[in-house]
Amino acid sequence: MSISAADVKALREATGAGMMDCKKALTDAEGDIEAAKQLLREKGLAAVGKRADRTASEGLVTAKLSEDGKRGVMVELGSETDFVAKGERFGRLADEVAEKVYEYGTGAEVEGELASEIERLIEDASVDLQEKIEFRGAAVFEAPDGGVVAAYLHRAGGWAKKGVLVRLAGGEPDDLESVAYDLAMHIQFARPEYLRREDVPENVLAEERSIAEARALNDGKPDDVVPKIAEGAVGKLYKERVLPEQAYIKDEKKTVAKWLEEVAPGATIEEFSIFEVGAGSESD
Repeated sequence: MSISAADVKALREATGAGMMDCKKALTDAEGDIEAAKQLLREKGLAAVGKRADRTASEGLVTAKLSEDGKRGVMVELGSETDFVAKGERFGRLADEVAEKVYEYGTGAEVEGELASEIERLIEDASVDLQEKIEFRGAAVFEAPDGGVVAAYLHRAGGWAKKGVLVRLAGGEPDDLESVAYDLAMHIQFARPEYLRREDVPENVLAEERSIAEARALNDGKPDDVVPKIAEGAVGKLYKERVLPEQAYIKDEKKTVAKWLEEVAPGATIEEFSIFEVGAGSESD
């Protein structure tokens, strides 16, 4: 008999079971939704829906790069426990989701067909693992000729809860991928917030100036010195939060910009995205 999409949707919402399991249960129950619910319960497939209000605070980050380093994606999945996050089934799910996002190319929005495919993969894994699973986000970068995309995953025990995706443009050395990887590693540990000075919101700068001025006045500094102190505080903010102006982690005597100029003349940092389980992604 023919099973309507509306009935499949209704059974999925009622039970939390996967789409194909719902369709098969309805077929076996000859379209009777209550009987289909019973079949799913008997098979242990109707428990996922009860987990909808649980917190998926654990999870992992994974990435997929093209062999030529011209395209890369990074995704984050959430799970209820790190036991599940460390497991082979969850890792396979993360790779499958990354593959789906990768297929859709640069600038993929997680909506429409892509969102449906990811939802189906997650539903099936939720049934297998008997745990709430969430898709938390993705980044998709593609480099033009002469550029490269690199990913750094900060692994602990073989799995990663943190990662960085970065894109460089231009550059002369054959090992630009290695340079981009080192930059991604720096970003992971230094946690820059901005790619350029002009990316820093004016309200952030105004707040930094205001705090510095108040401290200077409280310390009894002369009025004519206070503006210089405030601008010094803004300069410090740039050094701490703007990627090219940060001290490079492998040689703190050099800024990231200076290091990059030495190892990859002509290369420019185009964009980066930071992932951390439970914290969401940060892009610039």
